Amino acid sequence: MISIDPSVENVGYALWFDLELQLQGTMYGQGNDWVEKLNHAAHNLSCMAEQIKRSITIAYELPQALSNVCAASGNLVKLSIAAGQLVGSIYRGGDLVVPVPIPKWKGNMSDEQTKQRVERCLRINKIKHEEIKSFHEADAIGIGLYQLGLF
Repeated sequence: MISIDPSVENVGYALWFDLELQLQGTMYGQGNDWVEKLNHAAHNLSCMAEQIKRSITIAYELPQALSNVCAASGNLVKLSIAAGQLVGSIYRGGDLVVPVPIPKWKGNMSDEQTKQRVERCLRINKIKHEEIKSFHEADAIGIGLYQLGLF
């Protein structure tokens, strides 16, 4: 499974084989604007997915407006485009795509609360992992844990 926290600029990801967390991190988009940054992240995810020789589950955070400000600014549209492009860059026929709504997997927890819960779940389930370096990375791991029934 690949779990993704999509964003217009920085993308959290986690690569799982069964209950093993193989790879985790944040892809920091490179470029002058959000489209270039998104294209860079999508290319990197595509390269990572090419190494996997079987069908996978792609679990990603379903974009949603958390405030009227977000909706009015156009950020929700950009985030929706980002989610579609990122998932599309990984998808191969036969893969299962699972959009994970924010209220279902993390409710109204803050970024810091989410990171702490992710770290606790990893410890409890004895899942080896590297230090979590960003909230996007924590979200990607949390989405994966949720999809595995461990969050």
